[in-house]
Amino acid sequence: MSVVDYIEEMTRADIVVAGDRRRGRDPMRIRRRFMSIARSTGAPHAANTLAKDLPQDGASTSDDTVRQCLEALDTVMLIERIPIWSTHIRSRASTRSNIDFADPSLTLAGLSLRHAQLLRYPGFVGIVFENLVMRDLLEYAQHIGCTVSYHRDSNGMEVDAVPEHSNGTWAAIEIKLGPTTVDRAVSSLLRFEELVDSDRKGNPLH
Repeated sequence: MSVVDYIEEMTRADIVVAGDRRRGRDPMRIRRRFMSIARSTGAPHAANTLAKDLPQDGASTSDDTVRQCLEALDTVMLIERIPIWSTHIRSRASTRSNIDFADPSLTLAGLSLRHAQLLRYPGFVGIVFENLVMRDLLEYAQHIGCTVSYHRDSNGMEVDAVPEHSNGTWAAIEIKLGPTTVDRAVSSLLRFEELVDSDRKGNPLH
């Protein structure tokens, strides 16, 4: 079974959104929600933002319906919710979880992107690469007793991944594709380290 077939099967038979029950299962509406998430994978999601991204074709696009869809995708393990890191810094942090697909192939299949098409959008290639790294990082973290969060605050400071062990040790990771972004990533991580209250959180592992 291909990834496309897998998505079709999931949206047809396994995902039921409570808001659609009056009309029965509607795979096309669920598929549109799936595509909406794929377009912004790895970004913080608010239900009202996703609702606005959906086509107004008579389908319910209420915040509750979108939340129910996310819960359904979570239940069948198609998405991963990456929580905001609980830290102590001088700027206000975001409160929204990042949402990644459980595997980057789901993003590509959900948007019907093939290799040649993907290469036309190098920025999106970086997003898919980040999804790939996060998939592996979450898998490794689970086996060594770590959680994985992310950080984004009101000053524009972002950190892609913050693994934290149950013993309190933590690290900050920037996921970049291509050598030209390395210096910028290092600079960002050093600024982030300066913002963290090391008396309360300790220093990151290097």
